[in-house]
Amino acid sequence: MPPDRQDAIARVIVLLVRNDAWAEIAPEDLPFVLEGLSEIAHGEFAPDEQMEMAFRSFVQ
Repeated sequence: MPPDRQDAIARVIVLLVRNDAWAEIAPEDLPFVLEGLSEIAHGEFAPDEQMEMAFRSFVQ
């Protein structure tokens, strides 16, 4: 992942932590969040193309 994208993601994570957004995770979504955190811990990341599609879906 290019450094500028890594920086953007890091900024979002910092905002989430500062705003205590973790408290807003719906209980039914928690398993997916924990799975994602586990994948990150193991160095598993989505391909750039998949991330671009996801980000585009948030903008629309």
